[in-house]
Amino acid sequence: MGVPSAPGPAVATGGFASSGATARRMRPAYARASIGELKAAIGTAVTVVDVAAATGILAGQLHRAGMAVVAVESVPEMLAQLRRSLPAVAATRALADALPFANSAVEAVVVDGALHGFDARRALVEAARVIRPGGVLAVVSNRRDSSVDWVRRFGEIIVSARSAEWPDERDLDWEASARATGAFGPHERSDHPNPQPSSPSALVHRAASTRIVAGMTPAARDRVLDQVGELTATHPDLSGRDQFDLACRTEVQLWRRRG
Repeated sequence: MGVPSAPGPAVATGGFASSGATARRMRPAYARASIGELKAAIGTAVTVVDVAAATGILAGQLHRAGMAVVAVESVPEMLAQLRRSLPAVAATRALADALPFANSAVEAVVVDGALHGFDARRALVEAARVIRPGGVLAVVSNRRDSSVDWVRRFGEIIVSARSAEWPDERDLDWEASARATGAFGPHERSDHPNPQPSSPSALVHRAASTRIVAGMTPAARDRVLDQVGELTATHPDLSGRDQFDLACRTEVQLWRRRG
């Protein structure tokens, strides 16, 4: 769920649009410790721009933590879902590399680093333009913990279905991209455990909510979801279990805007 930096692949926009309501239900919140870290780094008496806000999961957590959030999203269906869910949060439609703010106008920009519907390098150049000197750039990502065998296999099912039109999020080197702008100071990285309660049916719905699967033809989507169902029925760590945790971690990367 993200912002194409230009007219993006049709599959991307279609996947974003069709998965909006399901994504809101199925996508995990970010670890509470990661929100606390952002609050400590950014403060509350400032404006935080959540770029590629999708349905507003991160924007909502930041708002509930007392931060003044402006959510930016380019996909109309996602933006509509965000506005319904978070009527108290300011929200606007815009691209990640064409933000509707003046130079040095905001104190912080936050983006979900697992999103891959936009060009990270161009988006970071634009973030550098709008963040004031001393302000914060934060990249926050929920990552599946692939050290757990069945979680790794679940991820492989999703990734194996990926069209050539979809860049792999693992190809995005945020640290190198931020460094290449020349606008940001030293990089800080942390991660926090963020296990997600799940079940066989919830795992299938979670797969269906991903941008990759949501953008498929019905037949292709059914094949992927059947594989996920087979995983829950046959993997020794899942077979016969009605409830289990999907092992995830929330990663936070922080930079300060140079003066």
